[in-house]
Amino acid sequence: MSSFIEILNGVATLPAGAAASPVAGPYRTPPRISVVVPTYHRDDLLANCLQALLAQTLPRDAYEILVVDDGRSDDTGRAVEAIAERNPDAQITYLRPESGRGPAVARNRGWRAARGELIAFTDDDTTPTADWLENGEREMQKFPWVAVGGRIQVPRPQGGARPPTDHELMTIGLEDTEFVTANAFARCRCAASTSASSARGARTPTC
Repeated sequence: MSSFIEILNGVATLPAGAAASPVAGPYRTPPRISVVVPTYHRDDLLANCLQALLAQTLPRDAYEILVVDDGRSDDTGRAVEAIAERNPDAQITYLRPESGRGPAVARNRGWRAARGELIAFTDDDTTPTADWLENGEREMQKFPWVAVGGRIQVPRPQGGARPPTDHELMTIGLEDTEFVTANAFARCRCAASTSASSARGARTPTC
């Protein structure tokens, strides 16, 4: 699986409670895929994720990127806007949850604003491979799946100078998890009945 992100002639910043729509930004026809990226005060990691999404093999008009800022940070909003301005052919929307906290709340805010038929979920600390979206879309087209999940690859501590921390061990364990929200696809009409939990750690979604 690959990455995601989209902007269209600028970033569309929507207030809490507003729905994403062609009126909210200079969007063209609806994209096939909506990529939802929850984030929380990790602008450097988010920028890396967005760059990977912008490098997808799918054309940029095939997908949009919905960044949902659970930290409600003006700095994050400005960072996303700057990336959008440098990529005017992408479709990027910056959102904030209406209420509540946590990655599940952010994901729900994202998919409810999605315009695509398929929803792709990843996290701000991932680096999606270039064919991530292309492979995920192909798998969803093969069969009438409600949702599919791909694997992730977690980098190991370098040098062996210290043992991995408990957090690093937990994150590495996600490689053997059957379904992780850092690499998941769902049909938009089915997303309302799908519960999204959080996953953390620097990792690479692949398919």
